[in-house]
Amino acid sequence: MERALEAHGHSLSTVVFDSAENGKAACEKAHALAQKGLKYDLVLMDLTMPVLDGMHATELLRQYMYHGSSVPILSVSSRPGELDPEIGAAVFSGKVRDAMNPLTSKP
Repeated sequence: MERALEAHGHSLSTVVFDSAENGKAACEKAHALAQKGLKYDLVLMDLTMPVLDGMHATELLRQYMYHGSSVPILSVSSRPGELDPEIGAAVFSGKVRDAMNPLTSKP
């Protein structure tokens, strides 16, 4: 993601990136930050991660850490046309839309 942002001319000198290998790890990292009184300014959430998918990870983040928060959680997918049926149905029914910001394709 860093390379894609830099390729489009964005300066990343003051941006700190963090990543997680799955949705459970993403929630654990957000929780660890919250314990220190900190939070992410922006979350890019992949919808199709192992262990805990992005939809369910976002529900946990909104329920426990970012409830009522304006922290944008952008849903991303490398294959938006090939989403798991449950996730696809949630995206198009509005369930994901209510918790996440717009779906975009990963570069």
